[in-house]
Parts: sequence; structure tokens; C-alpha cells
Amino acid sequence: MTLTRIVLAVLALSLTTVVAAACTPAAPSTLAEDLVMKAYDVPAEHAAELQGIVSSLLWTAKDAPRKGAAALAPSGQLLVSAPAGFHPGIADVLARLKSGAVQAPPTVTLDYWVVVAAPAPTPAKGADVSPEIGDVVEALQQSQGPMRLSVLERLRAASQSGSEARIEGRAIFAEQTASLHGDKVVAKVRVRAQDEAGGLDARVEVPLGKTVVLGQAGTGPRSGERAGFGNDLRDGKAVTTFYVFRASVDGK
Repeated sequence: MTLTRIVLAVLALSLTTVVAAACTPAAPSTLAEDLVMKAYDVPAEHAAELQGIVSSLLWTAKDAPRKGAAALAPSGQLLVSAPAGFHPGIADVLARLKSGAVQAPPTVTLDYWVVVAAPAPTPAKGADVSPEIGDVVEALQQSQGPMRLSVLERLRAASQSGSEARIEGRAIFAEQTASLHGDKVVAKVRVRAQDEAGGLDARVEVPLGKTVVLGQAGTGPRSGERAGFGNDLRDGKAVTTFYVFRASVDGK
């Protein structure tokens, strides 16, 4: 493990402890001192990665208020508004980064498969749908029942940890901001059809070497046609879109 990953792992551990404490129920407070704003001078090559990590750690749960915010100023400084106890962890990791030989952030890669499916009398063979995710297709049918499935799009996007990336395919485009957190990748993703509304906006956590699947009822009419489910949609049959994610770091 490189110095960079060790240092960032320390940041994640330190700040996770603070966030956990901040999530403990307490009496409501309206004191302005509850959140403290600080500006940090950060190494330019790690600015986006640190901003992404801090933002993720200030996130608590879906539909729950965040515990603060982090952003990069035009000057390159990292601006953090967070509980006072959150800041020592940031100062500590910056001191570690500045005291050692800092390497460039790792490259994070997300693989996407957008799969359209509908119930069927007999199960599809996973390898026939996609050799890359045949095991996923088999597992989906074990939990959801027999289905007919088709891969609408297969995409891969890579960027430095904490940075944004966008990739466009024949029918689908994806945007991501992905950061390495220990042995998993945490990413904010946006997946959309090229020429119609609807799609996926989500925060996903993908353990390295594992697969994460998100399901969404329905699909756009054009996407359905492209995937071979036009008749199913016109007949009012249930059609589901599955988003399959895998993550890797530095090509491994």
C-alpha cells in the first residue's frame, strides 16, 4: 500500500469516528458554533480526492441532512464546514501528506452494464446474456424468477480518485465522481439515455472485486425498443432496468 493510500485511510478512519459521534441523537441545537468553517491549503494533486472523501464522510444517509459540506475554492483551498471535532482529522492528514513523498492519487475505474429484463417462462442462460456478468444474471433470476434479459449498454469510466469522469456509449451516457475508501470505491453516479428522460442518480459503494446491482422499474420507450422489449412495453408488461457496477483501482 502506498503512502497516499495509508494517509487517506487514516483520514477516513479518523473522520468516520467523528461522523459516527455526530450521528448520535442529541437535543436540537440552533447554535451557529455547531458548524465550523475552515479553509485548508492542500496539495493540488490531492485536492479533488480529499474533497470527495470529506464530502462522502459528511453524508449520513439517504434523505437525511448532511453533517456539513466540503468544496474547492478557486484558489485551490479546501473549504470545509463541519462540526468542530471533525477538523483535527483533516489537519492531521494534511500534515502527513506534506511531510512525506506524496504520490499521485490512484486511478479509479467503474464498469457499468445497463441490463433490461422482463419476466419469462424459462430462465435465460447467464453466459448468453453477457459472459462478463453471467454469474450476476444467474443470481438475479434466482431472486427475481426467470427472465429474458438484454444488455442495453456496457460502459467503462476511469479518473483519478476524487475526480469526475464522463463516458458516452451508443445509447447511454454515465457521469461519475468516484473515490477510493480503503477496500471500496464510493461514487456518485448519473446514468442516462442519450435521447430520453429517466435514468439513475445514486450514491453507490462498490467493494473492490465485488459486484453491486441496482434495480429500477421500467425503462424509456426508445431504450426498450433498442433492447428488444418494445412489444413488452406496448403490452403493459413489467420491464425492469438493472444497473450493474464493478470497481477496480490502478487497473487491478
